[in-house]
Formats: sequence, C-alpha cells, structure tokens
Amino acid sequence: PPQSHISKKRVVELFQRASSRLIVLDWNRVGNIATCRKVAAALQNLSQSERNSVWALSSGTTGSLNDFFEGASGIGLAAEHGCYLKPPWASAWHTVSRATSCPWMPAVKQVMKDYNQRINGSVIWEGSGTLAWDFRACDAELGLIQSREMRRRLVHDFSTRNINVSQGPHFLEVRPQGVSKAAVIAAAVNELRRKQSNPRLIIVVGDEQADEDIFAMLAPDLLDKHTAAITITVGARPTLATGFVHDDDEVAELLDSLVLGHFKSKRS
Repeated sequence: PPQSHISKKRVVELFQRASSRLIVLDWNRVGNIATCRKVAAALQNLSQSERNSVWALSSGTTGSLNDFFEGASGIGLAAEHGCYLKPPWASAWHTVSRATSCPWMPAVKQVMKDYNQRINGSVIWEGSGTLAWDFRACDAELGLIQSREMRRRLVHDFSTRNINVSQGPHFLEVRPQGVSKAAVIAAAVNELRRKQSNPRLIIVVGDEQADEDIFAMLAPDLLDKHTAAITITVGARPTLATGFVHDDDEVAELLDSLVLGHFKSKRS
C-alpha cells in the first residue's frame, strides 16, 4: 500500500546528524521552470559541502541535464538511466560500456512505430542508448493498455537481446540490460567508500517505475548498520519507498530545508 507522508522535520534531523550524505534526485520529476530553478539551486548549495555527495538522475539526454546545470560544479549527473555519466569531480561525460553497442535498437524502434500507427499522439524518443514510447498526449486508458501489450511483446520477442523494458506512468522505455539508476547509485556509494567516506544517510527522490529498483536496493535489511536511507516518491501510490511527498513544489521545499539544516548544523 502507499506509504506515509514524509516528515520534513524528521528528514532534516537525520540529515543534520549524518557525517556523510548521498543525495539523489530523479530529475524527470521536476515540472515547471520556476520549480526546476529552485531545485537546481538547492542541489548546487548542497553539493558545496564536503559532507554531501549530490546526484541528479534522468531518463533524458545529456543535453537536457546540461541545460539546467550549466556552470554548476560538484553535482553528479546521469543521463538516459545511467548510459551516460558525469561524476561530481568530472568535467566531461563518459559512456557506460554496456551502452556503446545497441544492435537491437532498429528492431525495437520498428515495434514502437507499429504502435504509433494504432494510437494518435504517441511519440518515440530516441537517445544514443535508449528508446522510449511516450503516450502522455494520448487517451490515458488506451495508452496504458497499448503500452502493456507492447511490453509483453518486447519481453517475449527480445528475450535474448540483453535489454531492459520498463513501464512508466506515461511511457515505456527500453535500454541495455545492466544500465540503470540503481547501478549509478551503487557506483556512487562504492566511490564514497573507496574515499573512506561511507555515506551515513542516503536520500533518494523519484517516482518512475525504474526507481523501484533503487528503493528495493536501499531497504533497511540490505544496508550496513551505520547507514540509513530515506526513499521518497512523488505522489501517494503503491511503492517500496519509505514515504511520499505530494508534488514537485514539496520536493523543492524539502531540499531548501536540507540547505537550511546544513548551515544550522555547521553553526552548532
């Protein structure tokens, strides 16, 4: 069942106590430009502390992330579900090895084109290592029915092609197997451990179906006893997350509270 509404006060308390934190935001959730700018500014402020490692993950392209974080420093970026990475210390993007060769893409794209002909308003988005069928402009019920049918077909027809097919609220996405947001976070945690800065608190905000892999990975029984995780989805729904916030504006408010909490903890 849907989890409880996240207590901003409780999150800030845990944040202030933690000596090392990993903060991860699914950038796909951010809607209007004003909210985008608030969230980007809060992430930039949080990234300036040596106690924080900050990442923005997206199923979108490197260009879309570059647009919002142009000039920002210290924020890790992951595009196309982790096909492309720009760690906090890097100045350029690099490609994850599994995403360099995707011979399945033409055949999968043809399947998506077949469904485009069935339902008006659907769009195919093509990245360098991902394909997405977007039906948010279509009749909601028909789009969901068709996307579920397409997912069954792709899973069956391409079972030997090392692809991952994920269902979102308004889209269906196909990407190389082994490339995921969860893999990005696992790599970020390992890098912090390598630098002898094991995160004491991990905060993740997201609401795509693909984010459920992250929430599952950060279940309390899978973490070491010194690490706590707060996983948050946007909107109340069945999820493995710790809890939810109502909307994008509440995401911005939560991040602003963490910024204020950080400066208060520095003064104390």
